[in-house]
Amino acid sequence: MMDAGEVETGRRDGPAGRRWFVTRSLQVMVALGFVRAPSAKADAFPRTSEDWAPGADPGPVEAMPEPEPEETPTPSFLDTLVGRHFRGCRVERVSPAHLGGAAIVLTSPQGPFQIDILARGEVRGVAETGRYALFLANRGDGREPTHERHGLALMDVAEWLRSCESREEPLRVQTLAQRQAAHPRGNFHLP
Repeated sequence: MMDAGEVETGRRDGPAGRRWFVTRSLQVMVALGFVRAPSAKADAFPRTSEDWAPGADPGPVEAMPEPEPEETPTPSFLDTLVGRHFRGCRVERVSPAHLGGAAIVLTSPQGPFQIDILARGEVRGVAETGRYALFLANRGDGREPTHERHGLALMDVAEWLRSCESREEPLRVQTLAQRQAAHPRGNFHLP
């Protein structure tokens, strides 16, 4: 029970206050989807510490709506690259849709690096195919030296793209100019 001072200040100390806090915290976590209620009984948490009494039935509780399922990315022919090696560099992950381009993250003895695949446009890529221009996403402007292995791996990826682009669904990518206009301050590295 709360005394008159607690009612006025809203302070909730002691076991009943802790119970109320834990109960409310669990209700919020269930509502936000951080914790899944194991059964309908799990939704029977008391609403406030005043509602709680040992062995008391808290009564009906509104059912929580099921969380929306996360959108699964559409599979792409780029997904088949994961695990492949190009010039001693291993493909770790791909993203067929990343801020107007497609991205491939590789690891090498010199460290991780990213290849961006964009549509061919006025600006030429490091390597090009019939549809795509490939760029090293190293935040450089052409003045920084590129690890030779990274450039060679990029050219091998371009060769692989050439061999399969005519039979695969085209990637939905922008040209470099379109991407820069759409995302002028974009950090294009995959997290």
